[in-house]
Amino acid sequence: IIPGNSVAVICLGTGTNDIPNRYFNAVGTTDFWLSSSLVGIVLKNGATVVDAVGCGSGYVFNAGTGVVAADWAGFAPSASGLAGTTRTAAADNNTGADWIGSSAGTPQTIGVYNPGYVTPPIVASYAWSPSTFIAGQEALQNPLATAVTAAQAYSVLVTTTGGCTATANVAVTTTSDATINTQPSSAVKCTGNNAFFKVVASGPALTYQWRKDGNPISNGGTIGGATTDSLYINGVVAGDAGVYTVLITPACGSNATSNNTVTLTVNAKPTVPLTPAGPVTICAGTTQTLNAAGTNAATPAFTWLKNNVAISGATNPTYAADTIASYRVRVTDGVTGCFDTSLAVVVSLNPKPFGPTATATPATVCIGSNVNLTSSASIAYSMNPAGAEAFIDIEATGTSVGAISDDSEHNIGIPTFNFNGVNYTTARVGMNGGIALGSTSGEISFGNAALPSTANSAGNILLLPWWDDLDLEFVTATPASVKVETVGSKFIIQYTNITHNLDSTSTVKFQVQMDTANGYIHFVYADVDLGNVLFSNAVSGTVGIQYNSTNATQYSFNTASLTNGQCITFTPIAVSYTWAGPNGFTSNLQNPVRNNVSSLDSGAYTVTFTNTVTGCINTATATVNVIPADTFEWTGAVSTDWTNAANWFCGGVPTVNSKVIIRNGITNYPVVNLNVEIKTLTVRAGATVTVGTGFELKLNGN
Repeated sequence: IIPGNSVAVICLGTGTNDIPNRYFNAVGTTDFWLSSSLVGIVLKNGATVVDAVGCGSGYVFNAGTGVVAADWAGFAPSASGLAGTTRTAAADNNTGADWIGSSAGTPQTIGVYNPGYVTPPIVASYAWSPSTFIAGQEALQNPLATAVTAAQAYSVLVTTTGGCTATANVAVTTTSDATINTQPSSAVKCTGNNAFFKVVASGPALTYQWRKDGNPISNGGTIGGATTDSLYINGVVAGDAGVYTVLITPACGSNATSNNTVTLTVNAKPTVPLTPAGPVTICAGTTQTLNAAGTNAATPAFTWLKNNVAISGATNPTYAADTIASYRVRVTDGVTGCFDTSLAVVVSLNPKPFGPTATATPATVCIGSNVNLTSSASIAYSMNPAGAEAFIDIEATGTSVGAISDDSEHNIGIPTFNFNGVNYTTARVGMNGGIALGSTSGEISFGNAALPSTANSAGNILLLPWWDDLDLEFVTATPASVKVETVGSKFIIQYTNITHNLDSTSTVKFQVQMDTANGYIHFVYADVDLGNVLFSNAVSGTVGIQYNSTNATQYSFNTASLTNGQCITFTPIAVSYTWAGPNGFTSNLQNPVRNNVSSLDSGAYTVTFTNTVTGCINTATATVNVIPADTFEWTGAVSTDWTNAANWFCGGVPTVNSKVIIRNGITNYPVVNLNVEIKTLTVRAGATVTVGTGFELKLNGN
């Protein structure tokens, strides 16, 4: 209503507005203005405050006006009688001084009360040139170019009523039809791979619509970019195969369509039926054959993986697994290049009885003597990854092992517990998820290793429920703790609110239960999620028990093997004994006696130690040498006298049909002071036989 750079007169009362002369009535019950009146005036352009003034000292605008402190300062003067106020300043200074009191209540003539006001110029004419595409519209303010066929530059000359002129320029550009500069390319993908098509086109305001086999494609599911220059399909399946085109529509001009030879070919991944499916537990020292020969690949190539790392040289359809690990096989189709990897088969080992020994006492005997055969082997533990024991939470009732910290160790007393045949009453508990039995010094290392391991200076007799670089969690309402408590026959060591040193996203909770009644050991896991796939589920840890520096039962190493609520039970196992030897000898005793031996009883006696739970075996051998009746072995037990029976192993003195053996490494070697005839003589290296002067030792055998 009020043009820029003009004057507005506002009457505080009733009357008729004179819009051409910018005279406005504020409306009210009276036209009379007291000098003490407080009046506010606001000029707005829509919601925008153009100007504001308060008339009379102390006026405050209410919040509904939208006026803020920056819109005005100071006050305009008040006048009395039939009066108003007039905006007089040529430029807006946002102060009350821009306004003056008006003593007249009648319409004002523009400029009468505003000496600085300049009447805006009035445009008299417009002249556009050239006339190309605007013929007949050259004198219009806003001509419309029609039937444009080429780019054109225009200028306009504007002339005011006062004869002043100004010019401006504008250019109209044109574009051609939609043009495809780069066609999309065909693609060959394996099921599960992502496919991507892209077209490069030019033209005005292009829009795109991709089609498959002539039918428009919509975004959603695995498809995106259906109305852009780039179409993508995530995880293609057989049904995605086909011919793909794109329709390109410009804002003006002709459409363009990509050629119809762009195809998506989807080849199926080979099947990988790895058998057995697992998990598999085998005896230490044996192998488990894993078989992927049932694949449907036309020309399969095999790559075996152990703990997700390719095994050098393992490229056959089968693989003999002999160590604790997670095994997979990747099968690649030599025709299509598509490949897939099997599910993991976890192979665990049950230990065979270790440290086997077998002895024969005496090892060399005379005919008719008795031989004591003795054997020994350390017992081991069978492992059940799906034990039945429940978590017994001692967080609120247990006794702390001490002030724990990162990598700390703590000595504790334990009820007498038999582990691998030895009773223990002390242990050293490590913050890094390991317990050393019988130890009072040294550390449980923050760096884990496969078992058996000598990395822990606290000792080699270990219970390792979660050996890793574990740490404390300080953020949770319940602080980290390691506590112990005896519940019934079970001595419990519990780790609570434990995190990983390299990530404190979340915490875990687990415990060791040592059953003093039967020697069972249970690892029980309440929570194994550390909030990070790099550390959760013991993927960076070692789980198992270790008997000494060279023998252990390992459940997992650097494998995501643990689950919430899982119990791993280690059960002490008995060993059975089976002896077999010469002359049909057998025995199931650990330490049998071979009575009244004969020369047929000489030879090797082998004892087989069998784990009665898992069937895993180990063996040891002792050798028995039975001296035949015609064989005399010199010992020199009392003297050098050939004729003294006490100097011969089985007693008696050699005769004409005797085979004689002279031992070495003794003190008294024989002296022959008479004529002697025997069958054969064997003198061990370093041994001697002395024949006295004038006597002979005659051999009548070979």
